[in-house]
Amino acid sequence: MIFLILLQYIKPHFAVEQYYPRHAVFIDRYVASGHFLCSGRKTLKTGEFILCRAESLKEVQRIVQDDPFEANQLASYEIIEYNMTAYSRAFGTLVEA
Repeated sequence: MIFLILLQYIKPHFAVEQYYPRHAVFIDRYVASGHFLCSGRKTLKTGEFILCRAESLKEVQRIVQDDPFEANQLASYEIIEYNMTAYSRAFGTLVEA
C-alpha cells in the first residue's frame, strides 16, 4: 500500500531547525529500509511530504511515532492512503517492488 504523509510544522522555524538533523536520520533510516520512496520540504519550509510504502495504516502510524518531530510536537501529520491506478513505468519500479 502507498501512503502520503503530510507534515505541517506547528512550532516556530528555529525549533524545527533544532531537531532537523535528528529528523533527517529518521528519514534516512526509513529510506534505507524501503518504506520511504521519497520525501522533501515544502518550498516555503512550512512542512514536508513523505511518500511511504507500508503494509497497513497501523504500520505507518508506528513509523511516524519514531519521528523526532512527533516526539517533540513540532509537526502535525496527515496520513493519506492511495490506491495507485496510473503512473509512469519508471515510477512503477518504485511502487511495485
